[in-house]
Amino acid sequence: MPLWVAPGQTESGDSPREVLLRIERPRDGVMALSTVWLGEESGLGWRLHLRHLLQVDLPYMSSVTFLAAGFLALLWFSQQRKPLLLLFFAVSLASFLRTLHYHVGAHHLLVSDQWFSWVTVNSVFWLIAIAHFFLNHLHAAPSPVLNRVVVGITVLTSVLTLWPLL
Repeated sequence: MPLWVAPGQTESGDSPREVLLRIERPRDGVMALSTVWLGEESGLGWRLHLRHLLQVDLPYMSSVTFLAAGFLALLWFSQQRKPLLLLFFAVSLASFLRTLHYHVGAHHLLVSDQWFSWVTVNSVFWLIAIAHFFLNHLHAAPSPVLNRVVVGITVLTSVLTLWPLL
């Protein structure tokens, strides 16, 4: 997430000559600093807003839009009982969960960081499995052995990564 930090003016009215960066993070957390830009707000402000739009707002809006389309498919499924609609909802939900870590920012979560990380990492496997069954349905050529392998790997990965949390 792009972050804007405006240094205060010194007593003489000059800009600071030295900038010290300190990143405080939890012992088991992962945090990084990718780029630091120094300059006047008039020259850097538009970059911050553009980067925030492209890096935070646009992916969030597209992710929520896809999830909303999934909920519409779920409502439509309740009327038509077509499994493809249920699979579309599951793909949209897994995709939203996969990208959730891009959107939370500094907000406090309802779950611990470990559980949140588990959901976002495992949602990749869930997304692959659901997409596999989605494509099975579209091509109308399921492979029972491959289906079992995909489900087995997905469940095994979810359980193995869950083990340290228990």
